[in-house]
Amino acid sequence: MKKIVLSCAFAFLFLEYTLPLKAQAEVVSPQIRADNQIIREDFLRAYGHVEIIWQDYIIYADVVEFNQKSNELFAEGRVTIAGKDSVLSGEKLKFNLKTNTGELVDTYGMMSPFVRYESEKLTQVDRQTFTFKRLDLSSCSQIVPRWKITGRAGKIKKEKYVELKDVVFRIKNIPVFYLPYLRYPLKKDGRSTGFLIPAVGQSSLRGFFVQNSFFWAVKPNIDLTFNLDYYQYLGLGLSEELGYLFRHGKGNIRFFHLLPGLGVKADVQNPITAEDIDLLKANGKNFVLDIHHQQEIPFLNSQFSIASRLPGAPAALRYLDTGFERYNLMVFSSALSWTSHLSIFSLNLAASRSQTYNIYTEKSEKDDILPSLSLKMQPQKLGPIPGQFNFSLYYDRQLRSGEAQTVQPNFVYGEPSRSLRFDPAYSLDLIQATWLKSSLAISAKNSFYARSLDPQTGAIIDEPVTLQYQTAQIHFQGPSFSRIFIGSGRSFQHVFEPSFTFSYASKAKNSDRVMRVSAQDFNLSSTATFSLVSRLLMKKQGEKTAPQELLLLKIEQSYYLDPETANRGMKINDKYPAFSDLSGSLDFKPGKYFSLEARLSYNHYQTDFYRRLYHVNFRLDYSRPDAPLSGGLYYRKYCSPYGPKDHPSAQSLLGGQLHLKIADFPLSMSIEAEYDSIRKQFTGCFARATLDYQCITINANVSFYLLNGSLASDYRVFPTLGNFGAGTPFF
Repeated sequence: MKKIVLSCAFAFLFLEYTLPLKAQAEVVSPQIRADNQIIREDFLRAYGHVEIIWQDYIIYADVVEFNQKSNELFAEGRVTIAGKDSVLSGEKLKFNLKTNTGELVDTYGMMSPFVRYESEKLTQVDRQTFTFKRLDLSSCSQIVPRWKITGRAGKIKKEKYVELKDVVFRIKNIPVFYLPYLRYPLKKDGRSTGFLIPAVGQSSLRGFFVQNSFFWAVKPNIDLTFNLDYYQYLGLGLSEELGYLFRHGKGNIRFFHLLPGLGVKADVQNPITAEDIDLLKANGKNFVLDIHHQQEIPFLNSQFSIASRLPGAPAALRYLDTGFERYNLMVFSSALSWTSHLSIFSLNLAASRSQTYNIYTEKSEKDDILPSLSLKMQPQKLGPIPGQFNFSLYYDRQLRSGEAQTVQPNFVYGEPSRSLRFDPAYSLDLIQATWLKSSLAISAKNSFYARSLDPQTGAIIDEPVTLQYQTAQIHFQGPSFSRIFIGSGRSFQHVFEPSFTFSYASKAKNSDRVMRVSAQDFNLSSTATFSLVSRLLMKKQGEKTAPQELLLLKIEQSYYLDPETANRGMKINDKYPAFSDLSGSLDFKPGKYFSLEARLSYNHYQTDFYRRLYHVNFRLDYSRPDAPLSGGLYYRKYCSPYGPKDHPSAQSLLGGQLHLKIADFPLSMSIEAEYDSIRKQFTGCFARATLDYQCITINANVSFYLLNGSLASDYRVFPTLGNFGAGTPFF
């Protein structure tokens, strides 16, 4: 039977790889159990199944000796230290409690996150640092690890990193490559300063490329990543990503800059020619800036946000972005917004830019709003008067420049427009029955423009103009009809609900003198709108939750009392349509993981059926998380009925996504493909695969994309090893 000895001050500071080091005066006496022990005045010897318990740690050894006078500790024979997140073993331990120095011979250790290491001798030089002459390190659990890192010398910083010199990376004991220096992170959160594993690949356009990353954990809530990319036929790419998280704000800032031609060996066979490189150099704006920021500000209960993707020159993206030729038009937007809420009022100050770029003509349309200011009041009751009153006040300065890239009304380009709008409104609920609802809304539209068009010549003049008109709208929803069907364990309810809305807009004076730069500069038209909604609800018998909506079908169309105003001056086959599109929508969700959505718009003023059914959006999804196979299929079609059939904004795309994940199998894969029926070719096929082979994870991306009208390829591979992560390239 073991004897228990409550003994001298015993601090296991060497073992501080697993134990927190404390000052000598703060050391708590351990509890020692052993089959036998010898106690003298300044000496303690315990042997035979020695077990030492101290705080949350246990040490096992065959023999332990402690000199209380010199504060020296010696243990031998299968020495094992077990802590909360780590285990350390060795044959012999020597440690001095006073100097906090010592060594462990024939060391084998495991620590969290899972890392195993071996060393001939581990030496503690201070409370946080250990040195070694040789060390093998791996995160594999096999007897012969799939990979390991061997360092000739180095040091360990507790819970921070392992620093190795003269490093050899081995796979199954086979040397693969050599590094003069390596730092392996040990932090549990994965945020440790150091180099990330590079990504390597091959591109039809850029040639061989390497993407390197360096991660800097500036603070627990701030990190910064630097990237250096080398492209065989293009040059160097420099980028950075700053991420931050504060109590009231979060966001990230990404910046990429291309140095064309740097490190490129000139060759007439290069897919990127010397003329292309010279054009990029002459351009000088080969950068992309991404900013996303959200912040809550206590002052006036405010929120501040920035969302921006700003390319210096969109044409440079042709050499970097594999999705550049996927669509005819690319849209880049930037917006800055400050919103404050005070009682029943909300104040918004914003600025924005939207750029639509044509990849073939390399021309753009820009829409700049700087600034935009709005003040809104929430609907309020006015004493005993029934109904609610609210108003909106807007001021903005808007400039539309470049060339139109979409089908749109006759806007003014190259001249800024400043406008002030005041829109008071009144609403009243007339009927609020369960089967019938009706409401009335009245508003006045008052717009003031600092500049206007000359009524005779149409030229822009510095003469203000006012646009005023009134609107009234009455809406009926119902009568609703429903029927309940009782099935086996389930009940179904079919709801049929029509609705009718009549909107009246008075004639607006001076509408022909307004500088129109947006849709808001057009006055509204009187319309009559009719819609039908059919819903199917399902509920399991005995459940108290709300019923599940299985199906929602809606059909809607409007009649214009003033077709010219309603169509904003645009014609179809030389006439203003008196009816709107016949639009329909279908949402079908028969199960938790299955969904079908369809949106259709039919315009009977077109001459052929393809143009009549000008807008189609169909999507079918199966998204069960634990299913081995999931994905979706979609079809998108759009061709404005007001524009030509071959307009750049027209598209007809058939595509889908497929996700493969087999339980207990290390391989997962995602594939996305898209076909353009107008261009009669694939716009892209993108595959991502991950092989999680326990301690080795290999990620691979394969892309087939359009390049000058033909399919090109791009391959990228980036592995991760234990705590060694891979970077996230900008492109």
